[in-house]
Amino acid sequence: MNDSSYTRFDAKVVVEGPYTSAAQVFAPAALLELALQHALFSMPADAVADLVNKTTVLMLHSLSCKRRNAGELVRLEDEDPDGYNGVYQIAVGRGEPEDCVICGNPLCNEWPTLVELTPEGTKTGDFAYHVSECRMLDHQAEHPSSGAVCEYCGGDGYHAVPRTPGVDCEACKGTGKRGSE
Repeated sequence: MNDSSYTRFDAKVVVEGPYTSAAQVFAPAALLELALQHALFSMPADAVADLVNKTTVLMLHSLSCKRRNAGELVRLEDEDPDGYNGVYQIAVGRGEPEDCVICGNPLCNEWPTLVELTPEGTKTGDFAYHVSECRMLDHQAEHPSSGAVCEYCGGDGYHAVPRTPGVDCEACKGTGKRGSE
C-alpha cells in the first residue's frame, strides 16, 4: 500500500440484496471503488456524486483544521449571518477531548466544554458543549464590526458556508479583511 499513514488496512464487505457479494479489500481506494459501485447500483448517479462531493469537502476542511489545546481561545463556525459568534475558551479541567463524530478525520477531537468570553475576556456564564475542532476557527484579535475582519467568512478567507479551504470567500477575495475589493 502506498499510504504510509496506515500500518494495516483490512476491510471485509458483505452485501446482500438484489445480488450478493463478499469482498476483502486492503487499500482505501479499493474500498471506495467497491462502495461507489454498490451506491451507483442502489442510488441515482447525481445523489452519489453529491454524497462524494459533500464528503470530500468536509474531509478536506477537517484535514486543514488545527488541532487545539485546553485553554485555547477560539471562535465557532456556524451559519450565523455575520460569521462571528463570540470568543470561547476551551475549558481546562472539564473533561478530555473525544473523537470527532462530524468529519471522519481520526485526528480531529471533540471538546466537551467551551466557555464563552466577553470582548474584554471575562467569562459570560454561557457554554458551548461537544464542539469539534473542525467547527472551530482561530480567535481574531479584532471583532468583525471593527471593520478589520470580513463579516462573511469571519476572517479565514474561505467560502462562508460551508467553510471550504481552497475556495475563496467572494466578499473579501480570500484576504479575510472587510472591504477587500
